[in-house]
Amino acid sequence: MVDTPPSSSSSSSRNAAIKSDLDKDNKWETTLSGKFLAHPHSLYKFINADRSSHAERLAFYGKLVRFIQRCKKCPDAMAAAAPCVDERRSRRHGHGTPKEEDSGGTLEEVSQTASVFKGVRSPDDLAILEYCAFKFLGHTNELNRTTPIRYQ
Repeated sequence: MVDTPPSSSSSSSRNAAIKSDLDKDNKWETTLSGKFLAHPHSLYKFINADRSSHAERLAFYGKLVRFIQRCKKCPDAMAAAAPCVDERRSRRHGHGTPKEEDSGGTLEEVSQTASVFKGVRSPDDLAILEYCAFKFLGHTNELNRTTPIRYQ
């Protein structure tokens, strides 16, 4: 279950519409790769069971969660929409909150200095990225559940 803070009904319906749109035809994948990754084709390695291991997918997810947490510390992220990633779930997967340090600037500045991720310029972008991370984790767990173990 995802914890969500109270919000206005118009904000909730907008968030629901965004999530519904991202769920259609796995649009979260194209959104994550096209809008938020510095190297868009790198996602396809991680969503393909034959091109990456479960450990590699979890390592990528860990980087994604740490980037999101860094963005959340930005002063302009405070108006972010309801979070989509359950932080308790993140900790269970070994990606708890890292030692906290200041993000060092605005969402845009954090995005510009990141080597793997980009494109977070507003609280809405952050909420979308967070939902994409949630969907990626679900996809990763499903691949792990359904893919036979391969010796590498």
